[in-house]
Amino acid sequence: DSLEEFSILTNNYSAEYGKSGGANIEVVTKSGTNKFHGDLFEFVRNDVFDANDWFLNQAGQPREPLKRNDWGFTLGGPVVIPGHYNTERNKTFFFVSEEWRSHREGTVINQVVPSLRERQGDFSECDQASPNFNPAVSVNGLCVVPINPSTSAPYANDTVPVDPTAAALLNALIPLPNAGATVYRKAPSLATDFREDMFKVDHNFNASHRISAGLFYSTGADTTGLIGNIDWVDRRFQWKQFNYNAEDTWIVSPNKINIFHLEYLRDFGGRINTPEIALGFAKWLDVQVIAGGLPAVGRNDGARRARTPYVLFIDADIELADGSLVRRAVELMKRRNLHCVTTNISCPEGSTWDQVLYSGNNVMQHLSRLYKPFSTGMFMLFDRERFLELGGFHEQALYAEDYLLSQKVARRRFGIVRGHVVTTNRRFKKMGHFRLARLFLNTALHTHSEGFYLRDHKYWHST
Repeated sequence: DSLEEFSILTNNYSAEYGKSGGANIEVVTKSGTNKFHGDLFEFVRNDVFDANDWFLNQAGQPREPLKRNDWGFTLGGPVVIPGHYNTERNKTFFFVSEEWRSHREGTVINQVVPSLRERQGDFSECDQASPNFNPAVSVNGLCVVPINPSTSAPYANDTVPVDPTAAALLNALIPLPNAGATVYRKAPSLATDFREDMFKVDHNFNASHRISAGLFYSTGADTTGLIGNIDWVDRRFQWKQFNYNAEDTWIVSPNKINIFHLEYLRDFGGRINTPEIALGFAKWLDVQVIAGGLPAVGRNDGARRARTPYVLFIDADIELADGSLVRRAVELMKRRNLHCVTTNISCPEGSTWDQVLYSGNNVMQHLSRLYKPFSTGMFMLFDRERFLELGGFHEQALYAEDYLLSQKVARRRFGIVRGHVVTTNRRFKKMGHFRLARLFLNTALHTHSEGFYLRDHKYWHST
């Protein structure tokens, strides 16, 4: 409801649109008038109004989830100070708009998956000579009797040995059939949330000269599945956009008009995969994830109790920017026989200073490989045996026990995996940029002093 008009240009652009290809969409937003106007709106779609999908109904599954709400308000009018300013209501005007969208919609999955016997390596349902032959499994040549490459003959009882790793991946990622012998049907709900704010001010100097300024802000998050027809993992996207603009319109003469437009656009966001995804990696990557927030004694105990070759220490407010980060970190550790692997830090929603200081931390990590490892505790992947041999985190340390531990790792056994984790700027909000930067610098200068880490630097204290 904040749009006054829009137009779509598809070809024959004039010079003002530059050299970009594709369509150009022009939007003119509303402005305030000399009277106060506003509205409230709500648009609703819901699965209670819909019939069930035929395939879902056949499989005995509930109807495809759908809950869509689009609501908000607009308000505009003159900026008036009674008896003092704009009493004639023809000078300054404002317009504000707020809109929220909540969308939950399921995507129907209708996919062929291995039968229960096939998951165990038993392909007798594909063998017409077997009493287990099942035409529903072998229809359209979906399965054939496997041949042993060593003997060029079928396996005994049509059963193939299943590698334990393959079985773990199969059980973790591929769902069981729920509509017949080999069909999986479901309609998982995928979430999209969106918010858009607009504030605009217009001022008339006179009938031929007008200025306006506006702020457009939008933020949102949505969840999508990976490419394919199996809902084995979700990808989360989050974004923010700030659009500041100002315009001066001056009618110089009946045949001359001058328009000056200034705009600044800033985007944040991307794909965010949360630690919850990493918590399942122990099944097939041999990694036990130990969440942050615990004192050193708790994390050490978690590592002692782990039954995996590797342990990953990850802070509670950390999100994985790349779902493959943990896998690549493990592969790097195995390939180079490393004892500790970390990664870079990113703070896309923080200020410029936040990003500069975290970039400095990343540079220090890379330079530390030349002298003495300097690892962030936000993401520390350790060989579990080496972690215990090094004594784990110092349980009397009051500050930076992660840095203190990483210094004990041999340079050639320390690695940094390509990519980054995403964090917030809560640390800078708590201590301030200057104070925290000074503390980081002092930490780098006291790499040889264990006593430095045993003192309280008020890192965990609120200011």
